[in-house]
Amino acid sequence: MDEQGKGRGRPSDGPKQPVYARIASDKHELLHRLKDEKGWSLVTAMERAVDALAKQEGFSEHSS
Repeated sequence: MDEQGKGRGRPSDGPKQPVYARIASDKHELLHRLKDEKGWSLVTAMERAVDALAKQEGFSEHSS
C-alpha cells in the first residue's frame, strides 16, 4: 500500500455485508488519528492492524 492509503492491487471480492464492532475508546481515537494523519479509511487502518497482528502471530492469508 502506498503512503496515501490507496489499494494494495488486490481485486475486490465484491460488496460485503456490514460489520459492526465495539472497540475501546482509546483504540477508536487511534483509528481516527490514522485516518486523519495518514489519509487512510477506517477500513484500511483496521485491515493493516489485522495484517500486522497476523504477521506477529505467525499467520498468513493462506493458512487456516
